[in-house]
Amino acid sequence: MYGPKELHTFRDPWRQPVGFWMDILCVPVGDKHKELRKQAINQMREIYEGADRVLVLDDWLEDLSLSSSIYEKATRIYLSNWQHRPWTLQEGALAQQLSIQFKDGPMTLDEIKDESFQAVSNGPSPQFYCGITRGLSVVPIFNRYFALDRGVVPAVGDLFSPLIPTIQGRATTKLEDETVYMATLLRLDTEGLQTISTSSAERKKMTETEAAVDDARICAARMKKFLCMVGSFEQRIIFNHLPRMTIDGFRWAPRSFLGQSKPLLVATADSGWNRKERQPPATILTERGTNGEDDGSGGGLVVTYPAIKLRNVTPSQLRAGTVYMSRQGHSSFPYRVSLDIPSDYGPAEASQYGPSGYALVTSDVLCKDSGKPIPSIFGILRGQTQSGIHRLQHICLATVEAPDQSEAEEQILKESRSRPTGISTNSEEVMSDEETSGEWLKSKKNKWCTL
Repeated sequence: MYGPKELHTFRDPWRQPVGFWMDILCVPVGDKHKELRKQAINQMREIYEGADRVLVLDDWLEDLSLSSSIYEKATRIYLSNWQHRPWTLQEGALAQQLSIQFKDGPMTLDEIKDESFQAVSNGPSPQFYCGITRGLSVVPIFNRYFALDRGVVPAVGDLFSPLIPTIQGRATTKLEDETVYMATLLRLDTEGLQTISTSSAERKKMTETEAAVDDARICAARMKKFLCMVGSFEQRIIFNHLPRMTIDGFRWAPRSFLGQSKPLLVATADSGWNRKERQPPATILTERGTNGEDDGSGGGLVVTYPAIKLRNVTPSQLRAGTVYMSRQGHSSFPYRVSLDIPSDYGPAEASQYGPSGYALVTSDVLCKDSGKPIPSIFGILRGQTQSGIHRLQHICLATVEAPDQSEAEEQILKESRSRPTGISTNSEEVMSDEETSGEWLKSKKNKWCTL
């Protein structure tokens, strides 16, 4: 803590010097202070957790007085820069007592919550206010997960899921810092993340385009390291709708968690609160593939889900984004696969694996009575790990459903009539006159390594 260098005794016992910490003053900047800056950032959690109280200073909030209506105070807090910057999240989440400075004095978050509760109890509130109060509740809810007052420290993987909703609405101009403050909140050492950087001298030599490429490289490398530090996740993270990383072994992971409007975790059959047997967490694989070489075959997230091997998928089906097929050995059971194929994906990537090199990892087993589309991921089968787990290179999200019987049969018949044989004109892959079909795959304990 920073404070006076010499302590002077006051006659009044209540007027003793008090140390303080202000990021803008106490975190060194500039290349020559790089090591001190790393040290300061690595101590952020200890600083904010150990503080007696934290005071929020925001110009927009200081325009209001303590006597302003609770609706105006709560709305301004919700919309303030403080509420939407990533670094300030630790101030709110780690504080023992959080106060917000208004024009004529501070007010604790608990006092604001009490005033809000009283206003709602006294009568109808503006319609928008329900959303505002939900936003304000983020900090105490997150605090509860961190169990600061009970001395209980949950596992990092257990803290990860409740952390994400608190940061999705926040934004930063330095995206490479995203993993640093997330690691701070998860009680992880940030030093290793901060070492993934480029010196100021090297940056000065770069063009604007080169600097942008370097920023993306640093963000990706830090995210990969951060995910490995977390180690375990809810299995359904593989079905997320966020922009993905392009690093082999980490295509299941979002590129960033900031500024996202879509939820990280989608509803799946294994996510209901009333489910008796919860799925074990998914873990990042550390072993190599069967070739044993460092060719990118390591990594990947191991999940336990059903999977379907697809046979005779054509490039035209991939381009259309819809595949109608029958279950192998059960032609009376047709189903539809809807694909969210990236615009830059080329089917030639899977040509080395043949027309049966694709597979789906599904969040549930498909049956004729499945009422809703089943979230899935579509990818390329890439052999097995040393322990016999199938490896699937992620291509895109997909859904599987049992469509109207007549619709599916008509589409399958149409495709079988128009399907060429031999080599296609664009040589993307060998074609077959067999219809597209799917076979439920059996793997070691039904585990799959998503890459």
